[in-house]
Amino acid sequence: FQVIEFNLKANKNGKDIKIREPEPENLILAQLNRFNPSECILQEKDYNDAELLKILKQEKKLNVYCFFEFREWSRNAYSEIKKHFRVKTLRSFGLENKRSAQKAAAALIGYFKYTQKEKLAHLRNLKVYRDFDHLILDPSTVENLELFYTLREGNREGSFFDVLDHTLTASGGRILKSWLKKPLCDKKKISKRLDAVDQGIKKFEEREKIREILKNVLDISRILGRLSLGVGRAGDLNSLKDALDKCFLIKIELADFKFEVYQEIEQAIDEKLKKVINLVDSNIVEDPPLDLKNGGLIKNGVHSKLDRLRDQVRGNKDWILSLEQEEKKKTKISSLKIKFNKIFGYYIEISRANLHLAPRNYIRKQTMVNAERFITPELKKYEERILSSEEEINKIEYDLFLELVGEILLYSRELQNLAKKVGELDCFLAFADLAEKENYSKPKINELNKIGIVEGRHPVVDKLIKEEYVANDVKLNDKDHQLLVITGPNMAGKSVLLRQAALIVLMAHLGCYVPAKKADICLVDRIFVRSGASDAISKGLSTFMVEMVETAHILRNATTKSLIIMDEIGRGTSTYDGISIAWAIAEHLVRSSKFRPKTLFATHYHELQLLEDKFLKRIKNYNLAVEEKNGEPVFLHKMIPGRAFNSYAVSVAKLAGMPDEITVRAVTILSNLEKKFRKGKEGRSDLDGDVFSTQTALFEEQFDGYSGLGDEKRKRKSLNKKGKKVLKELEKMDIYNMTPVEALNRLVELKTIVQTGGERENPH
Repeated sequence: FQVIEFNLKANKNGKDIKIREPEPENLILAQLNRFNPSECILQEKDYNDAELLKILKQEKKLNVYCFFEFREWSRNAYSEIKKHFRVKTLRSFGLENKRSAQKAAAALIGYFKYTQKEKLAHLRNLKVYRDFDHLILDPSTVENLELFYTLREGNREGSFFDVLDHTLTASGGRILKSWLKKPLCDKKKISKRLDAVDQGIKKFEEREKIREILKNVLDISRILGRLSLGVGRAGDLNSLKDALDKCFLIKIELADFKFEVYQEIEQAIDEKLKKVINLVDSNIVEDPPLDLKNGGLIKNGVHSKLDRLRDQVRGNKDWILSLEQEEKKKTKISSLKIKFNKIFGYYIEISRANLHLAPRNYIRKQTMVNAERFITPELKKYEERILSSEEEINKIEYDLFLELVGEILLYSRELQNLAKKVGELDCFLAFADLAEKENYSKPKINELNKIGIVEGRHPVVDKLIKEEYVANDVKLNDKDHQLLVITGPNMAGKSVLLRQAALIVLMAHLGCYVPAKKADICLVDRIFVRSGASDAISKGLSTFMVEMVETAHILRNATTKSLIIMDEIGRGTSTYDGISIAWAIAEHLVRSSKFRPKTLFATHYHELQLLEDKFLKRIKNYNLAVEEKNGEPVFLHKMIPGRAFNSYAVSVAKLAGMPDEITVRAVTILSNLEKKFRKGKEGRSDLDGDVFSTQTALFEEQFDGYSGLGDEKRKRKSLNKKGKKVLKELEKMDIYNMTPVEALNRLVELKTIVQTGGERENPH
């Protein structure tokens, strides 16, 4: 098991540098989310802490118990841990100077022994899990990326893990899930995994042979756990033997894999484990019963007394069979039977029709509806011999089984290591299989704090729509592309693009190939995804409050090495409130010279595109391209540099099946709003787009002079109104589909506008 060490300091060049200390609630919830435990044990003092219980109860599947012997075990923690693991020091576990961790570990050992009533021989190792060795994913990120379950239905099908999981064994599936909960942050370890996947791809034939074998490898860890806790069955031993047989077949195939990771796996399939195979093979019958205490487990030839007793039982049972035949002849009752049950033992059964033929020496034992049951002194004598021998046989067999289990548990460490390595092998080859089938590429890991994704795809969506999926590039760094303001209408693909970037970065940290033509990924310490929201009524939180709580958590815990995904911040309140909050958040993320988290900031607020003018060295505008055909938008799902000028909200409503009377009315309202604005702001002829242009102009006025924005605005005002109109008209020109004469005519019209301010007579 593992003891968690939380990161409150980061060491650099031998000096301790204080970093932000996470809030206790978020810290606890992040670890619960990562490990997903089913039980939490507390000492009595903590169990009576209402605030702590409130935090823990946020995990719905977590059962919280008070372990009243917690203090007793933790009081002598150091010696209790040494005693259990049979070591002289805790230095090898990394616990030598970690008093709190020692107390927790000792209490957990005590709890296991209290609940299982066993020695826990299979618990042979203890690791210190350091939070700062892994990329951190908070609960909101796990949920929004749909890593394990879909948001809407809560199903595994359609989740990221469902697409990622090509494992074939139970241990492989568990290890993959643990990797996803605890992605790596070490370039060397990530590269080691990537190289293992690379070799798995290259050795296709060997990979397929091993994967075919893995399909039939049973769960060694679970088998070992059941045997250690005294709840194992004889069938578990045969399953263990069969799994080991398959592992030695894998060992043969691994001879051609030269990479270090595969050599470690090959070495874990230790030759000494053949002794386990031989022990089971020479002792346990091929198809043993479930009940361990009723015999039938041990093969003949294992124990001389057992064989002798079995011979005696067979002889006595043969005598009973011969007695049945003799009694049939003697009584002339052809239907006479000698039977056995656990309550009455052996008895002679005669049908009611033949009762008059029953001999006088028969002793009536039980009366049935259609028959009578009898015994004889001689039958009872043989019954006692049989039952006595069988009782002794059962005891001998059970003792032999326990002795055999004890011998096998001496190999617990080797078996646990084997189970872990076989699970890792399953993961590496599963990654290779995934990469080959889905055309993934090997990411490059850099330490330059930059992310470059070329033709990236969302792993889940790409699998669903295949050829129809439009790949996109993403560039992020801590300099000129620190924050991307991404605009575009609904259905254009903003949310998919954001998530695909986060998932590609996450996959690279797993040591997995990624769905992109090329990917250069820097190490990140955390991925934050703030997207959508719902009420948390039980906590008294509104939709907007949930959004703000999650955003505050991000801003308090993000670092320069973090990746932040923010999708539609500020939508849960009024327009200007929302714009203001979103603006302030984006500005905060780029304002500091030391705090530079890489951020994808998707928004419907076109006003935020003005941020690029203010922070040109940090912020870049991108939008999702849209074409118009026959007056309707065609969403290209392609992210391109620059600003968006239309939301196409009414068009999207039409596509969603909104009744015509509503969409027609919406167009009228939109037109009236624009006319009123133009009438009130005479001369602002550049605002002949949609209502978002109107809002943008108002926003410019509202924030004129704010934090340097006024300087930029004054520069733009230096352009005369006529020049703005010409620029607007130039943007509308489709020069690739115009003849030279048409182009010349348009230039004449634009020149007229500049000279006179008049409208062109023929807009076509």
